Formats: sequence, structure tokens, C-alpha cells
Amino acid sequence: MENRVLVVDDEKEIRDFLFKHSPKWEDFMWSWQIREEGLRKIEKDPFDLVLTDLKMPRMDGLQLVDEIAKAKPEVLTVLMTGHGSIDSALEAMKRGRAIISRNRFNLNELMVRLRRVLEERQRFISLKGYAADWRGQIKN
Repeated sequence: MENRVLVVDDEKEIRDFLFKHSPKWEDFMWSWQIREEGLRKIEKDPFDLVLTDLKMPRMDGLQLVDEIAKAKPEVLTVLMTGHGSIDSALEAMKRGRAIISRNRFNLNELMVRLRRVLEERQRFISLKGYAADWRGQIKN
């Protein structure tokens, strides 16, 4: 199964770095956008996960994940930060978002974490299906 991932980051170096290494992850289909363009892309195209920078001009990562949650609640979001504070990390976690530090950016760790998030999503979808089937059986 191919996982559709959108990377939203204002730093070209980060987008280029991930783009350069994306062929290694054959089970991922990647797309790249800058800031607010990412939200427009999400509204038009289906994605499983958005990997976004926490600190961006005009619309920061927390604002973006809030907008994504309103428009497409089924899309998972993971925040990256190179200079986030403890407060911003806690705020992201309060909103149920994973956060990854770019200070020690490790591609293998990134992929493991993204796969875990997507596996959790798949488990949740399966449980929702089981619950709906179970409710249907009780009604009959």
C-alpha cells in the first residue's frame, strides 16, 4: 500500500533533502508545498499524512494542523522543528500531534516514526470498522 505524504516546509534545503532521499521509501508517494499552498493542496488531493515545519512565516505549523483537522480530520499530521520550544512541543502533543526534531535529523528514525503513525491510523480505521460491524449486529 502506498502512503500519500505531503511535506510542507518553507525551507528549500529541507524539501530538497527529503526529495533527494524519497526514492528510498518506495511505499511512500511524496508531494512538496510551501506554507499556505500546502493547505490548498490538501483540500484538492487525498493525503494520509502531512509532515510540516513548526516555524514558518505567516502560517505556522500549529495553525496549519488546526486547519487540516477542520478540513480533513482523517489526515494525520507530524510536526518537524529545528528551533521549537518546550511550550510548542507540549502544545503540539496536546493537539495529538507527533513532533520530530530536525536538530538531529535522522532519515531512518524519521521513516520509522512516520510508519508508526500510519500504522496507528490503520489500526484506528480497522477498529472503527469492527465497531460499526458490531453495532450493526446488535441492532439485528
